Amino acid sequence: MIGGAALDVTEPEPLPIGHPLWNLDNCLITPHTANTWEMAEPLFAERIRCNVERFAA
Repeated sequence: MIGGAALDVTEPEPLPIGHPLWNLDNCLITPHTANTWEMAEPLFAERIRCNVERFAA
């Protein structure tokens, strides 16, 4: 038997208001924001580069 859960990712995400998981006392839901800026910046820059390249094409 599992006594509780900590969830960082859910389906759907974000959980809608009224979803049953929000009301569970043994369930901790964290926002999916674990990246630091140092980790996210290169990924963000690459996404922008790709989008600009597609737009220019």
